[in-house]
Amino acid sequence: GKMGPAAAGSVPALVNLLAGSEADVLRAVLGALGSIGPEAAVSAPQIVPFLRDSSSEVRSAAIAAIAGVAPKDEQTV
Repeated sequence: GKMGPAAAGSVPALVNLLAGSEADVLRAVLGALGSIGPEAAVSAPQIVPFLRDSSSEVRSAAIAAIAGVAPKDEQTV
């Protein structure tokens, strides 16, 4: 399958997986969104709630995902 920015078309399906998933699935989905990069920026509002998840591993994955999807410009660096 496609990975990184080439997988941008899968963002809606990945976002759908965030609802009601177990921690291991959440970590995988958050990692996938982060690796897609700025092309997945539309998923940021769905990622933010996981910054307060009860699992430290999910919180860490959410932080990495937000960093990955954030637009890369001189104002955000």
